[in-house]
Amino acid sequence: VKQLTSKRKSQDQPTMSTYTAEEQKAIDVISSYEKAVNGGDAAATAALYATDAAFYPIDFPTAKGKDAILGSSNAFFDVLLLNIKFTIDEVTVSGDLATVLSHSEGTRYLKPPVDQTIPEINRETFVLKKIDGEFKIQNYMFNKPAAAGA
Repeated sequence: VKQLTSKRKSQDQPTMSTYTAEEQKAIDVISSYEKAVNGGDAAATAALYATDAAFYPIDFPTAKGKDAILGSSNAFFDVLLLNIKFTIDEVTVSGDLATVLSHSEGTRYLKPPVDQTIPEINRETFVLKKIDGEFKIQNYMFNKPAAAGA
């Protein structure tokens, strides 16, 4: 029987949550991901993924496999730079799998010839798989929240 734990932050809970060691390991991967994407570091970004992982970005094709994810990350960082902060909404760990739901907010700088900074707001789902004792991103998908009043 595998232990299932879940933390959901709600408005009536304090902003500081206590996570299990396994939940914190999953969150640490997301923190490393945030640092890598904000640094525009495609190699560091791809290194956080499992070999057979999949990345489902907005406005880019799905990337399956670590090599494709590296290529997608390079293409992504060729045209933009991110300055975003992930906020963890929920962490669920079950055996060697973890799911992290988050939202992010910050800016996206579109490189020349566009040369424009715009707000960047997303909702994310990360599925992580433990490989050799460490969580790696198995699947990552993000989308835009609905516009106010939509």
